[in-house]
Amino acid sequence: MRHRVLAVALVACCLTAASGRADERDQLKFIIDDINVARSLIAQQKVPAVTRMPLVIATLTSLIDGNRLSEAGTAAAVFYRGEARRLINDVHHAKHEPIDAVLTWDALADYDRVIARGADIPDRFVIVSETEYTAGGVAYLLAGAKDRAYTYWSKCAALEQAGCMNTVANSKLSGDGHQTIDIAGALELHTKVVATGTRYGCAGAFSAMSVARIVELTGVKRPDDDAVAWIEKAHQLSDDMVARFHNPNICSGPLIAIDEFLVRLGHHERRDDLLRIVLGRPIDSMETSVVRFLLGEIDENAARGEVLLASLSAVECEPHLHLLWFSELNGRHESDRADLAYLRDHEACALDYAFAKRFKSEN
Repeated sequence: MRHRVLAVALVACCLTAASGRADERDQLKFIIDDINVARSLIAQQKVPAVTRMPLVIATLTSLIDGNRLSEAGTAAAVFYRGEARRLINDVHHAKHEPIDAVLTWDALADYDRVIARGADIPDRFVIVSETEYTAGGVAYLLAGAKDRAYTYWSKCAALEQAGCMNTVANSKLSGDGHQTIDIAGALELHTKVVATGTRYGCAGAFSAMSVARIVELTGVKRPDDDAVAWIEKAHQLSDDMVARFHNPNICSGPLIAIDEFLVRLGHHERRDDLLRIVLGRPIDSMETSVVRFLLGEIDENAARGEVLLASLSAVECEPHLHLLWFSELNGRHESDRADLAYLRDHEACALDYAFAKRFKSEN
């Protein structure tokens, strides 16, 4: 009888523990869903409300410190706590508000725990290479720790994570983060990213555009490289993302269209229809002015006035590169020095300046 009572007690105990763990798994699932909604809004360039995030962080910390989750469950909770901490600062950053430094470094500490564990948790959508990519962004943008950022990105580029390969490839062009200039290496990495298509969002489109720019503007190319074919690929991948997310400006679609216009113009093919499609999209007054100038509808001074006005409140790299590129194609060099100086003097424009250096050497 005594053994039977003990057996019943053990079963009851185990059932209670199992029930508790199931409740905690459900709680973790709800928290993950909350965080994913916020992440999705940010990806769509919308600013989510993050008032619930401090409570999410506290709840996850309780689950982690209470040792009530499985080992994998704990790792997932640590990852999503890092995400909650990051999201709060992402919203601060989007609103031009001060960044919470403690949250930034706490988020990096959470990511580091997940990375050190070294194993994916697919059913919780926790992937080590993507954690390294995200950690690199936090280190770079929120902590100002470039060396640390490139340490993360170099590791996940070696794992062929598309965003990491794209970022490292760009640094091989610009030298950002004290990276060694290696244009041929950048071509190879960008080509690998293009092969992923839209699996990693806009990374494939951006890399295809970068390959087109490398081939067209640096003179470094492989035997089969054709700038027109590469910019067509960028356009196609961007259009695929537009169709999927019903956002006409996703993946910098207007920017890719302007690049395609300029690439084709350099090959003696003027395609004004590409620019008219851009004018049919919701773009700002500065972009509208640049496009109308390229079409010949307004003069250069009017376009530059809009670019100058926009540059008072934000760093605007692409318009200066596009105006410089167009003036070179038309043999007009009056404003080249000003465009080159702008790109050179703004750290955020390092990649555009890497492409513009060709024009510098020609003047």
